[in-house]
Amino acid sequence: LAITDGRSAGSVDFRIVDINDETEPVLAVSCPVELNNPLVVAEIIAKVENVAFPRPGMYVLQALWNGVTPLIERRLPVVDGTPPEGIQ
Repeated sequence: LAITDGRSAGSVDFRIVDINDETEPVLAVSCPVELNNPLVVAEIIAKVENVAFPRPGMYVLQALWNGVTPLIERRLPVVDGTPPEGIQ
């Protein structure tokens, strides 16, 4: 994620939520960011592993400035990962 036009320090908060139930995020990670010059571009790379989704369905990855202002949102379809009978 690349952001610019900032004038203060803050955080980019990444959340993965069920599109039908946003009350409890599957994942919540906060990254501090210093944007003291509106011409500076801050690039954020977040590696996430071993996320346990409670059930198949449509989820959303959200990036929020200081947990409030939406920066970006992407849909994440989650399917049942159980292999068919007889396949390992």
